[in-house]
Amino acid sequence: MERAVLLSDIEFLDGVHESDWERIEEESFLVNVSKPLNENQQVVLEWLKVQGKRRPIMTIADFADAYYGLEGAPTVPLEILSSYEQLSDSETYQVLAAFAEWGMKEVAE
Repeated sequence: MERAVLLSDIEFLDGVHESDWERIEEESFLVNVSKPLNENQQVVLEWLKVQGKRRPIMTIADFADAYYGLEGAPTVPLEILSSYEQLSDSETYQVLAAFAEWGMKEVAE
């Protein structure tokens, strides 16, 4: 998420002080500038959402345990693991960010 300021809120005057910019920053609003998730990202995110009704870190840990085939790990469908393998690091971080954003909305409700 990045902050955005309406251009109409900014006056370019010689006498603009630092406190004016602080006010503008405080009055700015958050916008989501991330790209939509691709199909593989969406597949992984949907699995995380279904599993994420419990503790989020445990959901990620369970996924990692299943991915690495650790004994006692929960079962993750092959389709999900295959989609995950096709993600770049950047795409994986985008999935984690989307999962976190979804989780924050869930707890707020």
